[in-house]
Amino acid sequence: MSIIVRSQKFAAIAFAAFLILLGCAQQNSQKENLDFSGKWFGTAQQTGSANPTFSLDIKNSNDMVTGVLNSMDKTFENVTIKDAKIENGKLFFRAVANGGTQYKDHLFVFSAQREGEKLLKGTWTDILEGAQGSFTFSLVTEE
Repeated sequence: MSIIVRSQKFAAIAFAAFLILLGCAQQNSQKENLDFSGKWFGTAQQTGSANPTFSLDIKNSNDMVTGVLNSMDKTFENVTIKDAKIENGKLFFRAVANGGTQYKDHLFVFSAQREGEKLLKGTWTDILEGAQGSFTFSLVTEE
Protein backbone atom coordinates (compact mmCIF):
# COMPACT_ATOMS: atom_id res chain seq x y z
CA MET A 1 0.00 0.00 0.00
CA SER A 2 1.28 3.41 -0.83
CA ILE A 3 1.86 6.14 1.71
CA ILE A 4 -0.93 8.23 0.17
CA VAL A 5 -3.52 5.45 0.61
CA ARG A 6 -2.38 4.86 4.22
CA SER A 7 -2.60 8.60 4.92
CA GLN A 8 -6.11 8.75 3.47
CA LYS A 9 -7.22 5.75 5.58
CA PHE A 10 -5.71 7.31 8.70
CA ALA A 11 -7.42 10.63 7.96
CA ALA A 12 -10.76 8.87 7.44
CA ILE A 13 -10.41 6.93 10.71
CA ALA A 14 -9.35 10.06 12.61
CA PHE A 15 -12.31 12.00 11.19
CA ALA A 16 -14.75 9.21 12.14
CA ALA A 17 -13.34 9.13 15.68
CA PHE A 18 -13.74 12.91 15.90
CA LEU A 19 -17.41 12.68 14.86
CA ILE A 20 -18.07 9.96 17.45
CA LEU A 21 -16.47 12.02 20.22
CA LEU A 22 -18.40 15.10 19.14
CA GLY A 23 -21.67 13.17 19.26
CA CYS A 24 -20.90 11.88 22.76
CA ALA A 25 -20.09 15.38 23.99
CA GLN A 26 -23.37 16.75 22.60
CA GLN A 27 -25.30 13.90 24.19
CA ASN A 28 -23.74 14.59 27.60
CA SER A 29 -24.51 18.31 27.24
CA GLN A 30 -28.14 17.55 26.40
CA LYS A 31 -28.45 15.22 29.41
CA GLU A 32 -27.16 17.95 31.72
CA ASN A 33 -29.85 20.32 30.39
CA LEU A 34 -32.49 17.65 31.02
CA ASP A 35 -31.61 17.19 34.69
CA PHE A 36 -34.16 19.15 36.71
CA SER A 37 -33.15 17.56 40.02
CA GLY A 38 -32.86 19.85 43.00
CA LYS A 39 -34.70 22.11 45.37
CA TRP A 40 -36.26 25.08 43.59
CA PHE A 41 -37.81 28.19 45.12
CA GLY A 42 -39.68 30.92 43.28
CA THR A 43 -42.74 32.97 42.49
CA ALA A 44 -45.74 32.48 40.24
CA GLN A 45 -47.26 35.49 38.55
CA GLN A 46 -51.02 35.89 38.65
CA THR A 47 -53.51 38.71 38.26
CA GLY A 48 -55.95 39.85 40.92
CA SER A 49 -53.98 38.77 43.99
CA ALA A 50 -50.49 38.60 45.45
CA ASN A 51 -47.95 36.45 43.61
CA PRO A 52 -47.52 33.25 45.63
CA THR A 53 -44.13 31.77 46.40
CA PHE A 54 -43.45 28.08 45.85
CA SER A 55 -40.95 25.40 46.61
CA LEU A 56 -40.47 22.43 44.32
CA ASP A 57 -38.28 19.46 45.16
CA ILE A 58 -37.54 17.43 42.02
CA LYS A 59 -35.69 14.18 41.53
CA ASN A 60 -35.09 12.68 38.14
CA SER A 61 -33.06 9.59 37.44
CA ASN A 62 -33.35 6.70 35.04
CA ASP A 63 -35.92 8.61 32.96
CA MET A 64 -38.26 8.92 35.98
CA VAL A 65 -39.27 12.30 37.38
CA THR A 66 -40.76 12.70 40.85
CA GLY A 67 -41.31 15.69 43.06
CA VAL A 68 -43.18 17.55 45.78
CA LEU A 69 -44.76 20.99 45.40
CA ASN A 70 -45.53 23.46 48.21
CA SER A 71 -46.84 27.01 48.16
CA MET A 72 -46.54 29.51 50.96
CA ASP A 73 -50.20 30.53 50.48
CA LYS A 74 -51.18 26.90 51.31
CA THR A 75 -52.72 26.14 47.91
CA PHE A 76 -50.28 23.21 47.59
CA GLU A 77 -49.23 21.40 50.77
CA ASN A 78 -46.70 18.63 50.16
CA VAL A 79 -48.38 17.70 46.89
CA THR A 80 -46.75 14.86 44.98
CA ILE A 81 -46.51 15.91 41.34
CA LYS A 82 -48.21 13.64 38.80
CA ASP A 83 -47.51 12.60 35.20
CA ALA A 84 -44.08 14.22 35.36
CA LYS A 85 -41.98 13.87 32.22
CA ILE A 86 -39.25 15.56 30.27
CA GLU A 87 -39.76 16.08 26.54
CA ASN A 88 -37.71 18.19 24.15
CA GLY A 89 -35.81 19.79 27.02
CA LYS A 90 -38.95 20.78 28.94
CA LEU A 91 -40.34 19.53 32.23
CA PHE A 92 -44.08 18.84 32.37
CA PHE A 93 -46.14 17.85 35.40
CA ARG A 94 -49.56 18.13 37.01
CA ALA A 95 -50.55 18.89 40.58
CA VAL A 96 -53.91 18.99 42.34
CA ALA A 97 -54.32 21.77 44.91
CA ASN A 98 -55.02 20.25 48.31
CA GLY A 99 -54.79 23.25 50.66
CA GLY A 100 -57.54 25.22 52.30
CA THR A 101 -57.87 27.88 49.61
CA GLN A 102 -60.46 28.58 46.92
CA TYR A 103 -58.32 26.45 44.56
CA LYS A 104 -58.75 23.23 46.52
CA ASP A 105 -59.14 20.25 44.14
CA HIS A 106 -58.21 22.35 41.08
CA LEU A 107 -55.90 20.60 38.64
CA PHE A 108 -52.89 22.66 37.60
CA VAL A 109 -50.58 21.86 34.69
CA PHE A 110 -47.00 23.12 34.71
CA SER A 111 -44.35 23.26 31.99
CA ALA A 112 -40.85 24.60 32.51
CA GLN A 113 -37.48 24.88 30.90
CA ARG A 114 -34.07 25.40 32.46
CA GLU A 115 -32.32 28.63 31.64
CA GLY A 116 -28.73 28.16 32.65
CA GLU A 117 -27.72 26.14 35.65
CA LYS A 118 -29.85 27.75 38.34
CA LEU A 119 -32.99 29.14 36.73
CA LEU A 120 -36.26 27.42 35.84
CA LYS A 121 -38.91 29.37 33.92
CA GLY A 122 -42.31 28.19 32.82
CA THR A 123 -46.06 28.49 32.79
CA TRP A 124 -48.91 27.19 34.91
CA THR A 125 -52.53 26.62 33.95
CA ASP A 126 -55.52 26.14 36.24
CA ILE A 127 -57.52 23.65 34.16
CA LEU A 128 -60.83 24.29 35.95
CA GLU A 129 -60.80 28.09 35.57
CA GLY A 130 -58.60 28.37 32.50
CA ALA A 131 -56.36 30.87 34.28
CA GLN A 132 -52.69 30.96 33.25
CA GLY A 133 -49.51 32.62 34.34
CA SER A 134 -45.78 32.33 34.40
CA PHE A 135 -43.34 31.37 37.12
CA THR A 136 -39.64 31.63 37.79
CA PHE A 137 -37.76 29.33 40.17
CA SER A 138 -34.15 29.46 41.30
CA LEU A 139 -32.16 26.41 42.29
CA VAL A 140 -31.41 26.47 46.01
CA THR A 141 -27.79 25.66 46.73
CA GLU A 142 -27.06 24.21 50.12
CA GLU A 143 -23.90 25.38 51.79
